[in-house]
Amino acid sequence: MAIPQLRAFGPSIKDHADPTFNLYFPLLAAQVDAGAFLEPTEHRYGPLERHAYDVYLPPGDKDGKGKLKTIVFVHGGGMVQGDKQIPESKGGAHRNIGTFFANRGFLVIIPNYRLRYPNPAHPLYSTPNNAQFPSGGTDIALLLRHISSPACHVSPRISPSQLTIIGNSAGACHVATYLYRDAVPNFEESMAPLVTDPTNQPGKEELTPSGAMLIGMPAHFRLAGPERAPVTYGYHCPELFGKSGVKDEGMRKVVEERCPIGLRKVSGDRTRVGVMLAELDPEPEIAGPSREFSKLHEQVTGMQVQEVYVKGHNHISVPLGLGLGGEEEVWGDQLIEWIEGK
Repeated sequence: MAIPQLRAFGPSIKDHADPTFNLYFPLLAAQVDAGAFLEPTEHRYGPLERHAYDVYLPPGDKDGKGKLKTIVFVHGGGMVQGDKQIPESKGGAHRNIGTFFANRGFLVIIPNYRLRYPNPAHPLYSTPNNAQFPSGGTDIALLLRHISSPACHVSPRISPSQLTIIGNSAGACHVATYLYRDAVPNFEESMAPLVTDPTNQPGKEELTPSGAMLIGMPAHFRLAGPERAPVTYGYHCPELFGKSGVKDEGMRKVVEERCPIGLRKVSGDRTRVGVMLAELDPEPEIAGPSREFSKLHEQVTGMQVQEVYVKGHNHISVPLGLGLGGEEEVWGDQLIEWIEGK
């Protein structure tokens, strides 16, 4: 059991990230070696390198017919890393997510999305593969367009009224960008060059989530230090970052407008939303901003946000605990209860 060791790592993400990865990755790799996790099938939803997704079907799904409750899980990674199957864990992260929910009757889709490459020397820096706002949201839109079309082999299995999207950390920010895209003036325009690909042509009806759970979401970036500027500014306002005469104050204003809280203020979206916080989530970076988001959501929509509290975990460990048994994966059952309205 890894949870008892987490408190010693401290609440700061900077302090606890590497020790937590080093603790959980071998445990997940061992589960892979033991054959404990399902083997997904991989597919593509768009033309770029990161436009790929894994599909997990319930093991008991023999006839391949009928509608299934569906989860789309969008991984985290600080906008600069992460994968649907992290190599350092032998793919155990996030095969553990797909397996946990598929074993409970869900069809599970886990996509990759574009990452931010902050170093100008990176070969993908000046290409469409380098994430910049609102690409996290448009990649999700492309995925949902794809899985609603005949190009997706599991499209007939997805129940539109039972489609839940889950975002973890940076992935939650991207889910918020997608949900509140009516507050992003160039959203459709930025997606247009990618929808010519045959894999993401719109179907008769484009799927929209019936609910969204935002796990450990950094709902604003007001406390981001200068060391994060190439990512925070480079992603949210690349049209300003590094330009002569542009002041930090101006970029912070744009980031505030484009962060989940800023978008929620303007958007008219009324999708059912939940917020999940770990016991050891840092207050200034994650817990406080998430609660501020919840309060704002209720003010804007009149709809209460259910907050799910995950005992014992820190910011990094939540998605890594599924598949390890016991208290590690209690949050998975809590999430299913939220999906089912219990």
